[in-house]
Amino acid sequence: MACTELKFNSIQLKSSKPGVQVGSICINAHGTTTGAIQPGISCLQNRTGSEILGAQGEFL
Repeated sequence: MACTELKFNSIQLKSSKPGVQVGSICINAHGTTTGAIQPGISCLQNRTGSEILGAQGEFL
């Protein structure tokens, strides 16, 4: 079963351990993002109108 209508707005996740990168994982997730999102949520389906940042801070 899918998770639907997820909404992410301006999320900046950081590890509590210096130098450790964070990531995102999702399966069958549908929703939208707005603002800067780090790490990026490239697995989110139907994402629109957002500035999504990858793990290295690059725009995707």
